[in-house]
Amino acid sequence: MQTFIEIYCQADSQSLIPAIIADEQALSKKYKLKIISKKPFKAESSLKYHGNLYLVWHRKIKILSLIINYNEGNNPYLTAGNFISYLKTNHPKDIKVITIL
Repeated sequence: MQTFIEIYCQADSQSLIPAIIADEQALSKKYKLKIISKKPFKAESSLKYHGNLYLVWHRKIKILSLIINYNEGNNPYLTAGNFISYLKTNHPKDIKVITIL
C-alpha cells in the first residue's frame, strides 16, 4: 500500500532536499527520522528515509512529493506525521499547501 503527500512550495523556494540533508541531526534526534540514501533515484532531486519514505523535489513546479510504501503490519502515519511536523517547524516560509492522498 502507498500514501502520497504533496507539499506545494512558494514560487521563490529552492529545493528543500539540501536543507533537509543539512538538518540530519535534528531529524534523527527530535523527529526519529534517519537518512538512508542521498543518491537520486530519478531525474529530480530525491532522498530516501527508513526504507519506506521517498522524497522527490520537482524543480519546475516547486512541489516536494513524499511516497510512503508500507506493508499491512506497518503504520506509516507516525513517519509521515513526524516529517510534516519537521517541515512545518523548520521551513514554514517555504510551504504553501500540503495535500495527502
